[in-house]
Formats: sequence, structure tokens, C-alpha cells
Amino acid sequence: MCKGQCEPNGGPECTMDAECTDAGVGMICSGINAADPRAPCFCGHGGAVALGHCALGCSSKADCGFGLTCDPTHRCVAAACSVPTDCGSANFDCVAKTCAPKTCKSDGDCANFCVMGSCSQVIGNCAQAVP
Repeated sequence: MCKGQCEPNGGPECTMDAECTDAGVGMICSGINAADPRAPCFCGHGGAVALGHCALGCSSKADCGFGLTCDPTHRCVAAACSVPTDCGSANFDCVAKTCAPKTCKSDGDCANFCVMGSCSQVIGNCAQAVP
């Protein structure tokens, strides 16, 4: 599922990171990892639909946002935690020593928004796909 704003197609289409090595150092097949908040996507008739496109992966924790960290393969993954405040946002809980979005039923359960049963900093929006 795409998070945040939907974008028109990114770099070359892909299904795995190995297909992006010719695109440069740190390039990953974005859109195949649901944890990546920067995954490019397009919006079809059923809403936001993830596509794999070569894109520059993360290089530090700062590239990933709250509750995430950058792993050695340039992907944003859930950060380690001991208590919920380690995750950096009231939208996260610490579950089994890993940051995870809080579950919710309404925006009042979150610091920001309740989106499809999980707290999120952004609502996101959808636009017509660009061919």
C-alpha cells in the first residue's frame, strides 16, 4: 500500500533491487517494501496501488522518518525500541522491541490521523495516474 501522496511513475520499473544496480549506488526497487514511506505509486480505480520503480534508497535514519531506521540495503525498516517514546512520535507503539504504528479507530486515538486502522502523520491523497 502506498503511503502519503501518490506520484506519477518514477524511474525504471522493477520487481527486485538487483534490477536497479545499473541505475547507481544506493538505488532500490521502491514500492516493493510497504514500510518505505517514500515508495512511488500511482492511483488506479481501486485507489493507491504500489508499483516497483528504481529510486534512491535511504542513506541515514533521517531519510526514513518516525519509527523507522535505514538498514544496510538502503531500505527504511522498523526501528528498535524499548519504550514507545523511542519511536519519536505518539503515532507509534513499541511492540516486541520494534516500533509499529498504533492501531486506531478514529483520529482521536492518534497524534495526527487514523488511516485504515493505523495512526499516521499524513492522510495522503490520490490523483489520476499519469500515463
